[in-house]
Amino acid sequence: MRGLVRDYADFLDRNRTEREVAGWIASEARSLGFSRLADLDRLEPGDRVLFGPLRGTVFLAVLGDCYPAECGFRVAAAHTDSVRIDLKYHPLGERRGVAFFRTRYYGSIKPYQWVHIPLILRGVVGLRGGETVEVSIGGEGGPFLVIPDLFPHVASTKQGERRGLDVVRGEELRPLVGLRPGGGAAEGVVRLLREEYGIGLDDLASAELELVPAFHPAPVGLDGSMLGAYGQDDRYCVFSLFKAISRVEDPTETSVVALVDREETGSEGEGGAQSATLELFLSSIMGKGAGIADLLCALSRSIAVSADTPGAWDPVHGDVHDPENVPRLGLGPVIRRFTGKGGKFGTSEASAEYSGWIRGILTRRDIPHQFGNYGTVDAGGGGTVARFLARRGMQVIDLGLPVIGIHSPYEISAPEFDLDPGVAAYEAFFSAPRGGEVTPSFF
Repeated sequence: MRGLVRDYADFLDRNRTEREVAGWIASEARSLGFSRLADLDRLEPGDRVLFGPLRGTVFLAVLGDCYPAECGFRVAAAHTDSVRIDLKYHPLGERRGVAFFRTRYYGSIKPYQWVHIPLILRGVVGLRGGETVEVSIGGEGGPFLVIPDLFPHVASTKQGERRGLDVVRGEELRPLVGLRPGGGAAEGVVRLLREEYGIGLDDLASAELELVPAFHPAPVGLDGSMLGAYGQDDRYCVFSLFKAISRVEDPTETSVVALVDREETGSEGEGGAQSATLELFLSSIMGKGAGIADLLCALSRSIAVSADTPGAWDPVHGDVHDPENVPRLGLGPVIRRFTGKGGKFGTSEASAEYSGWIRGILTRRDIPHQFGNYGTVDAGGGGTVARFLARRGMQVIDLGLPVIGIHSPYEISAPEFDLDPGVAAYEAFFSAPRGGEVTPSFF
Protein backbone atom coordinates (compact mmCIF):
# COMPACT_ATOMS: atom_id res chain seq x y z
CA MET A 1 0.00 0.00 0.00
CA ARG A 2 2.78 2.44 0.87
CA GLY A 3 4.36 1.72 -2.51
CA LEU A 4 1.08 2.65 -4.22
CA VAL A 5 0.96 5.91 -2.26
CA ARG A 6 4.54 6.72 -3.25
CA ASP A 7 3.66 6.04 -6.89
CA TYR A 8 0.66 8.36 -6.58
CA ALA A 9 2.72 11.15 -5.00
CA ASP A 10 5.34 10.78 -7.75
CA PHE A 11 2.59 10.96 -10.40
CA LEU A 12 1.33 14.24 -8.92
CA ASP A 13 4.84 15.67 -8.69
CA ARG A 14 5.74 14.85 -12.29
CA ASN A 15 2.48 15.99 -13.88
CA ARG A 16 1.30 19.54 -13.16
CA THR A 17 -0.74 20.22 -16.32
CA GLU A 18 -3.48 18.31 -18.13
CA ARG A 19 -1.17 17.69 -21.10
CA GLU A 20 1.45 16.18 -18.83
CA VAL A 21 -1.15 13.97 -17.13
CA ALA A 22 -2.55 12.65 -20.42
CA GLY A 23 0.95 12.11 -21.81
CA TRP A 24 2.03 10.18 -18.71
CA ILE A 25 -1.08 7.98 -18.83
CA ALA A 26 -0.54 7.20 -22.51
CA SER A 27 3.15 6.38 -22.00
CA GLU A 28 2.49 4.14 -19.00
CA ALA A 29 -0.39 2.43 -20.79
CA ARG A 30 1.82 1.55 -23.76
CA SER A 31 4.36 0.01 -21.39
CA LEU A 32 1.55 -2.18 -19.99
CA GLY A 33 0.46 -3.51 -23.37
CA PHE A 34 -2.11 -0.96 -24.54
CA SER A 35 -1.84 -0.31 -28.28
CA ARG A 36 -2.73 2.82 -30.17
CA LEU A 37 -6.06 2.40 -31.91
CA ALA A 38 -4.57 3.69 -35.16
CA ASP A 39 -1.92 0.95 -35.11
CA LEU A 40 -4.40 -1.95 -34.96
CA ASP A 41 -5.69 -3.44 -38.22
CA ARG A 42 -8.43 -5.39 -36.47
CA LEU A 43 -9.87 -5.56 -32.99
CA GLU A 44 -10.61 -8.67 -30.94
CA PRO A 45 -11.92 -9.37 -27.42
CA GLY A 46 -9.17 -8.88 -24.88
CA ASP A 47 -7.38 -6.18 -26.88
CA ARG A 48 -6.07 -3.27 -24.82
CA VAL A 49 -6.63 -0.05 -26.74
CA LEU A 50 -5.30 3.49 -26.36
CA PHE A 51 -6.75 6.61 -28.00
CA GLY A 52 -4.72 9.80 -27.64
CA PRO A 53 -3.37 11.74 -26.01
CA LEU A 54 -5.23 14.61 -27.63
CA ARG A 55 -3.67 17.40 -25.60
CA GLY A 56 -5.31 16.82 -22.18
CA THR A 57 -7.59 13.96 -23.22
CA VAL A 58 -6.85 10.24 -23.42
CA PHE A 59 -9.07 7.13 -23.54
CA LEU A 60 -8.26 3.53 -22.62
CA ALA A 61 -10.30 0.38 -23.21
CA VAL A 62 -10.11 -3.36 -22.67
CA LEU A 63 -12.40 -4.99 -25.23
CA GLY A 64 -15.02 -7.43 -23.98
CA ASP A 65 -16.55 -10.59 -25.38
CA CYS A 66 -20.04 -9.11 -25.74
CA TYR A 67 -20.72 -6.82 -28.71
CA PRO A 68 -21.42 -3.34 -27.25
CA ALA A 69 -24.68 -2.79 -29.17
CA GLU A 70 -26.05 -5.85 -27.38
CA CYS A 71 -24.73 -5.29 -23.86
CA GLY A 72 -23.30 -1.75 -23.71
CA PHE A 73 -20.04 -0.41 -22.34
CA ARG A 74 -18.76 0.16 -18.84
CA VAL A 75 -17.43 3.72 -18.80
CA ALA A 76 -15.53 5.42 -15.98
CA ALA A 77 -14.72 9.10 -16.56
CA ALA A 78 -12.43 11.52 -14.76
CA HIS A 79 -10.89 14.86 -15.70
CA THR A 80 -7.23 15.69 -16.18
CA ASP A 81 -7.42 19.46 -15.70
CA SER A 82 -7.11 21.28 -12.38
CA VAL A 83 -7.66 24.89 -11.35
CA ARG A 84 -4.75 27.15 -12.14
CA ILE A 85 -3.77 30.58 -13.46
CA ASP A 86 -3.29 31.16 -17.20
CA LEU A 87 -1.52 33.95 -19.04
CA LYS A 88 -3.49 36.48 -21.09
CA TYR A 89 -2.88 36.98 -24.84
CA HIS A 90 -0.57 39.95 -24.20
CA PRO A 91 0.73 39.14 -20.72
CA LEU A 92 3.91 41.13 -20.24
CA GLY A 93 3.83 44.46 -18.44
CA GLU A 94 6.28 46.68 -16.56
CA ARG A 95 5.98 49.46 -13.99
CA ARG A 96 8.92 51.33 -12.48
CA GLY A 97 11.43 48.66 -13.43
CA VAL A 98 9.35 45.67 -12.25
CA ALA A 99 8.06 43.27 -14.90
CA PHE A 100 4.93 41.17 -14.35
CA PHE A 101 2.50 38.91 -16.19
CA ARG A 102 -1.17 39.69 -16.70
CA THR A 103 -3.26 36.58 -16.04
CA ARG A 104 -6.73 35.07 -16.01
CA TYR A 105 -7.59 32.29 -13.60
CA TYR A 106 -8.91 28.95 -14.84
CA GLY A 107 -11.78 27.34 -12.96
CA SER A 108 -13.26 28.29 -9.63
CA ILE A 109 -10.57 29.48 -7.23
CA LYS A 110 -10.21 31.70 -4.18
CA PRO A 111 -7.71 34.25 -5.53
CA TYR A 112 -6.35 35.10 -2.10
CA GLN A 113 -4.98 31.55 -1.77
CA TRP A 114 -2.65 32.09 -4.73
CA VAL A 115 -0.63 35.07 -3.47
CA HIS A 116 2.84 34.78 -1.95
CA ILE A 117 3.31 31.12 -2.79
CA PRO A 118 5.98 29.76 -5.17
CA LEU A 119 4.62 29.19 -8.68
CA ILE A 120 6.12 27.55 -11.75
CA LEU A 121 5.23 28.12 -15.39
CA ARG A 122 4.46 25.08 -17.54
CA GLY A 123 2.91 24.59 -20.97
CA VAL A 124 3.36 24.93 -24.71
CA VAL A 125 3.61 27.78 -27.19
CA GLY A 126 2.16 27.45 -30.68
CA LEU A 127 4.27 29.06 -33.39
CA ARG A 128 3.06 30.43 -36.73
CA GLY A 129 4.49 27.50 -38.63
CA GLY A 130 2.37 25.01 -36.69
CA GLU A 131 5.11 23.63 -34.46
CA THR A 132 4.99 23.91 -30.67
CA VAL A 133 7.61 24.71 -28.05
CA GLU A 134 7.44 23.29 -24.53
CA VAL A 135 8.11 25.76 -21.74
CA SER A 136 9.05 24.85 -18.18
CA ILE A 137 10.24 27.63 -15.89
CA GLY A 138 10.86 26.87 -12.25
CA GLY A 139 11.64 23.65 -10.50
CA GLU A 140 13.98 22.40 -7.84
CA GLY A 141 15.63 25.51 -6.47
CA GLY A 142 13.64 27.91 -8.67
CA PRO A 143 13.41 30.38 -10.20
CA PHE A 144 9.82 30.75 -9.02
CA LEU A 145 7.17 33.28 -9.87
CA VAL A 146 5.26 34.92 -7.01
CA ILE A 147 2.07 36.99 -7.00
CA PRO A 148 2.51 39.79 -4.44
CA ASP A 149 -0.16 40.93 -2.02
CA LEU A 150 -0.43 44.08 0.08
CA PHE A 151 1.33 43.95 3.42
CA PRO A 152 -1.02 44.61 6.37
CA HIS A 153 0.38 48.05 7.22
CA VAL A 154 -1.10 49.60 4.06
CA ALA A 155 -3.92 47.16 3.23
CA SER A 156 -6.75 48.63 5.30
CA THR A 157 -7.92 51.34 2.88
CA LYS A 158 -7.79 49.18 -0.26
CA GLN A 159 -8.74 45.75 1.05
CA GLY A 160 -10.37 46.42 4.41
CA GLU A 161 -13.87 46.90 3.00
CA ARG A 162 -13.75 44.02 0.56
CA ARG A 163 -15.62 40.78 1.19
CA GLY A 164 -13.59 37.65 1.90
CA LEU A 165 -13.62 36.07 -1.56
CA ASP A 166 -12.88 39.50 -3.06
CA VAL A 167 -9.90 40.44 -0.90
CA VAL A 168 -7.65 39.65 -3.85
CA ARG A 169 -9.24 40.20 -7.26
CA GLY A 170 -8.62 38.42 -10.53
CA GLU A 171 -6.88 41.38 -12.17
CA GLU A 172 -4.51 41.53 -9.19
CA LEU A 173 -3.12 38.04 -9.82
CA ARG A 174 0.03 39.36 -11.47
CA PRO A 175 3.22 37.40 -10.78
CA LEU A 176 6.57 39.19 -10.69
CA VAL A 177 8.83 38.04 -13.54
CA GLY A 178 11.76 40.45 -13.64
CA LEU A 179 13.50 43.46 -12.11
CA ARG A 180 15.68 46.19 -13.59
CA PRO A 181 15.71 49.19 -11.20
CA GLY A 182 16.63 51.55 -14.02
CA GLY A 183 14.00 50.18 -16.38
CA GLY A 184 14.05 47.55 -19.10
CA ALA A 185 12.85 44.57 -17.03
CA ALA A 186 10.29 43.57 -19.67
CA GLU A 187 12.95 43.64 -22.39
CA GLY A 188 15.07 41.34 -20.26
CA VAL A 189 12.19 38.84 -20.01
CA VAL A 190 11.67 38.95 -23.77
CA ARG A 191 15.37 38.32 -24.33
CA LEU A 192 15.32 35.36 -21.93
CA LEU A 193 12.36 33.76 -23.71
CA ARG A 194 14.05 34.20 -27.08
CA GLU A 195 17.38 32.80 -25.92
CA GLU A 196 16.01 29.89 -23.87
CA TYR A 197 13.02 28.85 -25.95
CA GLY A 198 13.27 30.60 -29.32
CA ILE A 199 9.94 32.39 -28.86
CA GLY A 200 9.04 36.04 -29.17
CA LEU A 201 6.59 38.18 -27.25
CA ASP A 202 3.98 37.90 -30.01
CA ASP A 203 4.11 34.08 -29.75
CA LEU A 204 2.56 34.24 -26.27
CA ALA A 205 -0.79 35.08 -27.87
CA SER A 206 -1.02 31.46 -29.05
CA ALA A 207 0.33 29.83 -25.90
CA GLU A 208 -1.08 27.50 -23.28
CA LEU A 209 1.08 28.59 -20.37
CA GLU A 210 -0.11 27.74 -16.88
CA LEU A 211 0.99 28.98 -13.49
CA VAL A 212 0.78 26.11 -11.01
CA PRO A 213 2.05 25.68 -7.44
CA ALA A 214 5.65 24.59 -7.02
CA PHE A 215 4.96 22.61 -3.85
CA HIS A 216 6.02 18.98 -3.82
CA PRO A 217 3.57 16.37 -2.49
CA ALA A 218 4.36 15.71 1.16
CA PRO A 219 2.93 14.03 4.26
CA VAL A 220 0.50 16.15 6.30
CA GLY A 221 -0.10 15.80 10.03
CA LEU A 222 2.23 14.96 12.89
CA ASP A 223 1.60 11.31 12.15
CA GLY A 224 2.01 11.73 8.38
CA SER A 225 -1.40 10.18 7.87
CA MET A 226 -2.48 12.55 5.07
CA LEU A 227 -0.99 13.85 1.83
CA GLY A 228 -0.79 17.45 0.71
CA ALA A 229 -0.39 18.19 -3.00
CA TYR A 230 -1.62 20.34 -5.86
CA GLY A 231 -4.03 18.92 -8.44
CA GLN A 232 -5.59 16.07 -6.47
CA ASP A 233 -8.93 17.22 -7.87
CA ASP A 234 -9.23 15.22 -10.06
CA ARG A 235 -5.91 13.45 -10.56
CA TYR A 236 -6.58 11.33 -7.46
CA CYS A 237 -9.31 9.59 -9.46
CA VAL A 238 -7.34 9.69 -12.75
CA PHE A 239 -4.52 7.72 -11.14
CA SER A 240 -6.93 5.28 -9.45
CA LEU A 241 -8.83 4.60 -12.68
CA PHE A 242 -5.61 3.96 -14.55
CA LYS A 243 -4.49 1.45 -11.93
CA ALA A 244 -7.90 -0.24 -12.03
CA ILE A 245 -8.17 -0.67 -15.80
CA SER A 246 -4.57 -1.93 -15.89
CA ARG A 247 -5.79 -4.91 -13.84
CA VAL A 248 -8.82 -5.74 -16.02
CA GLU A 249 -8.48 -9.03 -17.89
CA ASP A 250 -10.95 -10.57 -20.37
CA PRO A 251 -14.07 -8.60 -19.41
CA THR A 252 -17.52 -9.57 -20.64
CA GLU A 253 -18.41 -5.96 -21.41
CA THR A 254 -15.88 -3.55 -22.88
CA SER A 255 -14.28 -1.51 -20.09
CA VAL A 256 -13.52 2.13 -20.89
CA VAL A 257 -11.64 4.86 -19.01
CA ALA A 258 -12.35 8.32 -20.41
CA LEU A 259 -9.94 10.97 -19.13
CA VAL A 260 -11.29 14.29 -20.36
CA ASP A 261 -10.18 17.91 -20.27
CA ARG A 262 -11.82 21.26 -19.43
CA GLU A 263 -14.11 20.01 -16.66
CA GLU A 264 -13.18 22.91 -14.39
CA THR A 265 -14.58 25.37 -16.94
CA GLY A 266 -17.75 23.49 -17.86
CA SER A 267 -16.49 20.58 -20.02
CA GLU A 268 -16.94 22.65 -23.17
CA GLY A 269 -14.56 22.53 -26.12
CA GLU A 270 -12.39 19.95 -27.80
CA GLY A 271 -11.65 17.02 -25.55
CA GLY A 272 -14.25 17.99 -22.96
CA ALA A 273 -16.99 15.67 -21.73
CA GLN A 274 -19.54 17.56 -23.84
CA SER A 275 -17.61 17.02 -27.07
CA ALA A 276 -18.14 14.15 -29.50
CA THR A 277 -14.68 12.71 -28.80
CA LEU A 278 -16.09 9.96 -26.60
CA GLU A 279 -18.56 8.87 -29.30
CA LEU A 280 -15.74 8.88 -31.84
CA PHE A 281 -13.68 6.54 -29.69
CA LEU A 282 -16.56 4.22 -28.80
CA SER A 283 -17.75 3.93 -32.38
CA SER A 284 -14.16 3.19 -33.49
CA ILE A 285 -13.77 0.27 -31.12
CA MET A 286 -17.18 -1.10 -32.16
CA GLY A 287 -15.79 -1.73 -35.64
CA LYS A 288 -16.23 -0.34 -39.13
CA GLY A 289 -19.58 -2.08 -39.60
CA ALA A 290 -21.21 -0.24 -36.70
CA GLY A 291 -23.62 2.54 -37.56
CA ILE A 292 -25.12 5.39 -35.55
CA ALA A 293 -28.04 3.19 -34.48
CA ASP A 294 -25.61 0.60 -33.08
CA LEU A 295 -23.75 3.28 -31.15
CA LEU A 296 -26.92 4.80 -29.71
CA CYS A 297 -28.13 1.37 -28.69
CA ALA A 298 -24.78 0.61 -27.03
CA LEU A 299 -24.84 3.91 -25.14
CA SER A 300 -28.35 3.34 -23.86
CA ARG A 301 -27.29 -0.06 -22.53
CA SER A 302 -24.11 1.26 -20.92
CA ILE A 303 -23.39 1.90 -17.25
CA ALA A 304 -20.98 4.53 -16.04
CA VAL A 305 -19.32 6.15 -13.07
CA SER A 306 -18.19 9.74 -12.86
CA ALA A 307 -14.93 9.59 -10.93
CA ASP A 308 -14.56 13.04 -9.39
CA THR A 309 -13.22 14.11 -6.01
CA PRO A 310 -15.87 15.30 -3.54
CA GLY A 311 -14.98 17.81 -0.86
CA ALA A 312 -14.48 16.11 2.48
CA TRP A 313 -15.47 17.05 6.04
CA ASP A 314 -13.47 20.03 7.26
CA PRO A 315 -13.38 20.09 11.07
CA VAL A 316 -12.57 23.81 11.12
CA HIS A 317 -15.63 24.79 9.06
CA GLY A 318 -18.07 22.06 9.98
CA ASP A 319 -21.03 24.46 10.02
CA VAL A 320 -21.28 24.43 6.20
CA HIS A 321 -21.57 20.62 6.19
CA ASP A 322 -24.42 18.34 7.11
CA PRO A 323 -22.35 16.15 9.47
CA GLU A 324 -24.47 13.05 8.84
CA ASN A 325 -24.24 13.41 5.05
CA VAL A 326 -20.72 14.64 4.33
CA PRO A 327 -17.82 12.47 3.08
CA ARG A 328 -14.87 11.99 5.41
CA LEU A 329 -11.23 11.24 4.76
CA GLY A 330 -10.21 7.68 5.42
CA LEU A 331 -13.57 5.97 4.98
CA GLY A 332 -13.08 4.96 1.36
CA PRO A 333 -14.60 6.07 -1.96
CA VAL A 334 -17.70 8.24 -1.90
CA ILE A 335 -20.94 7.37 -3.71
CA ARG A 336 -23.04 10.36 -4.74
CA ARG A 337 -26.41 9.67 -6.36
CA PHE A 338 -26.64 13.37 -7.24
CA THR A 339 -24.55 16.53 -7.02
CA GLY A 340 -25.69 19.99 -8.13
CA LYS A 341 -26.81 23.02 -6.13
CA GLY A 342 -29.83 23.75 -3.97
CA GLY A 343 -32.75 21.81 -5.38
CA LYS A 344 -30.48 19.40 -7.27
CA PHE A 345 -29.92 21.87 -10.11
CA GLY A 346 -27.17 21.01 -12.59
CA THR A 347 -27.04 17.31 -11.86
CA SER A 348 -28.15 13.91 -13.02
CA GLU A 349 -29.49 11.56 -10.40
CA ALA A 350 -28.80 7.84 -10.30
CA SER A 351 -31.76 5.52 -9.90
CA ALA A 352 -32.35 3.61 -6.70
CA GLU A 353 -31.73 0.38 -8.61
CA TYR A 354 -28.36 1.44 -9.97
CA SER A 355 -27.32 2.89 -6.60
CA GLY A 356 -28.22 -0.39 -4.94
CA TRP A 357 -26.18 -2.35 -7.46
CA ILE A 358 -23.10 -0.17 -6.83
CA ARG A 359 -23.53 -0.62 -3.07
CA GLY A 360 -23.91 -4.35 -3.53
CA ILE A 361 -20.74 -4.95 -5.55
CA LEU A 362 -18.65 -2.94 -3.05
CA THR A 363 -20.21 -4.62 -0.03
CA ARG A 364 -19.75 -8.14 -1.38
CA ARG A 365 -16.06 -7.43 -1.93
CA ASP A 366 -15.62 -5.81 1.51
CA ILE A 367 -14.56 -2.50 -0.07
CA PRO A 368 -15.05 0.41 2.37
CA HIS A 369 -17.35 3.09 0.96
CA GLN A 370 -19.58 5.95 2.04
CA PHE A 371 -22.41 8.14 0.78
CA GLY A 372 -22.38 11.92 1.01
CA ASN A 373 -22.43 15.40 -0.52
CA TYR A 374 -20.17 18.12 0.73
CA GLY A 375 -22.41 21.00 1.72
CA THR A 376 -25.66 21.87 3.41
CA VAL A 377 -28.51 22.40 0.97
CA ASP A 378 -28.11 26.19 0.74
CA ALA A 379 -24.32 26.39 1.24
CA GLY A 380 -23.57 25.86 -2.44
CA GLY A 381 -22.52 22.87 -4.46
CA GLY A 382 -21.17 21.86 -7.83
CA GLY A 383 -21.49 19.43 -10.68
CA THR A 384 -19.46 16.72 -12.37
CA VAL A 385 -19.34 15.11 -15.81
CA ALA A 386 -22.03 12.64 -14.70
CA ARG A 387 -24.78 14.71 -16.32
CA PHE A 388 -22.97 14.66 -19.68
CA LEU A 389 -22.69 10.88 -19.59
CA ALA A 390 -26.36 10.61 -18.63
CA ARG A 391 -27.23 12.83 -21.58
CA ARG A 392 -25.91 10.06 -23.82
CA GLY A 393 -28.38 7.58 -22.31
CA MET A 394 -26.07 5.87 -19.83
CA GLN A 395 -26.94 5.00 -16.27
CA VAL A 396 -24.37 6.94 -14.22
CA ILE A 397 -23.42 7.57 -10.63
CA ASP A 398 -20.60 9.54 -9.00
CA LEU A 399 -17.89 7.48 -7.31
CA GLY A 400 -14.82 9.42 -6.20
CA LEU A 401 -12.16 9.79 -3.52
CA PRO A 402 -12.55 12.53 -0.86
CA VAL A 403 -10.24 15.54 -0.55
CA ILE A 404 -10.15 18.45 1.91
CA GLY A 405 -9.72 21.90 0.34
CA ILE A 406 -10.55 21.11 -3.29
CA HIS A 407 -9.57 23.91 -5.70
CA SER A 408 -6.88 25.19 -3.35
CA PRO A 409 -3.18 25.22 -4.26
CA TYR A 410 -2.49 22.45 -1.72
CA GLU A 411 -5.27 19.91 -1.31
CA ILE A 412 -5.30 17.25 1.41
CA SER A 413 -6.16 13.58 0.93
CA ALA A 414 -5.71 10.33 2.85
CA PRO A 415 -4.35 7.85 0.28
CA GLU A 416 -2.99 5.53 2.99
CA PHE A 417 -6.65 4.76 3.76
CA ASP A 418 -8.59 5.61 0.59
CA LEU A 419 -6.41 4.89 -2.44
CA ASP A 420 -6.42 1.11 -2.37
CA PRO A 421 -10.21 0.91 -1.74
CA GLY A 422 -10.69 3.41 -4.57
CA VAL A 423 -8.74 1.32 -7.06
CA ALA A 424 -10.59 -1.79 -5.87
CA ALA A 425 -13.96 -0.04 -6.26
CA TYR A 426 -13.25 0.92 -9.87
CA GLU A 427 -11.94 -2.56 -10.61
CA ALA A 428 -15.16 -4.02 -9.16
CA PHE A 429 -17.23 -1.72 -11.37
CA PHE A 430 -15.46 -3.05 -14.46
CA SER A 431 -15.70 -6.73 -13.51
CA ALA A 432 -18.83 -7.37 -11.42
CA PRO A 433 -21.75 -9.04 -13.19
CA ARG A 434 -24.70 -6.76 -13.66
CA GLY A 435 -28.21 -7.84 -12.71
CA GLY A 436 -31.51 -7.05 -14.29
CA GLU A 437 -31.86 -3.94 -12.14
CA VAL A 438 -29.21 -2.15 -14.21
CA THR A 439 -30.60 -3.08 -17.62
CA PRO A 440 -32.98 -0.44 -19.03
CA SER A 441 -36.54 -1.71 -18.84
CA PHE A 442 -37.48 -0.49 -22.32
CA PHE A 443 -35.17 -3.10 -23.87
